[in-house]
Amino acid sequence: MPHDKSQVDLQNLQDVAAKADTSPFAQLAGLRITHTEPGRAVAQMTVDQKHVNMYAATHGGALFALADHACSVAGNSLGRQAVMTHTYMTFMKNPRLGQTIIAEARVIHAGKRAGQVEITIRDEDGQTLAVCQAGTAFLE
Repeated sequence: MPHDKSQVDLQNLQDVAAKADTSPFAQLAGLRITHTEPGRAVAQMTVDQKHVNMYAATHGGALFALADHACSVAGNSLGRQAVMTHTYMTFMKNPRLGQTIIAEARVIHAGKRAGQVEITIRDEDGQTLAVCQAGTAFLE
């Protein structure tokens, strides 16, 4: 892994984001990367009917999918293949139907074999909806 962020191929970052966005699940869920840089990615999704649970509230899995999408791109933005090994999420507020929600993932530790990513999900007004911690393993 390059320790100097300037050594990361910026074209590769765009390729990672495009590959993530065109995956069948991302297409189904409406997930999209809006920004990426070494160690950081921002994803968004607009909450619609496919994201609600039996109580007509946004399903926790939809929020987790958004966090995972941002995390996967941030983790893979350092020039090595990364996979999530474990995670936990704290839900604070449920987004409204029609609202665009944003997940920001930041790699806070990147060791030889493992890393740690923090993900925060906010609504359009900047209110925190959920926070997530994820562990990653680097395969290369």
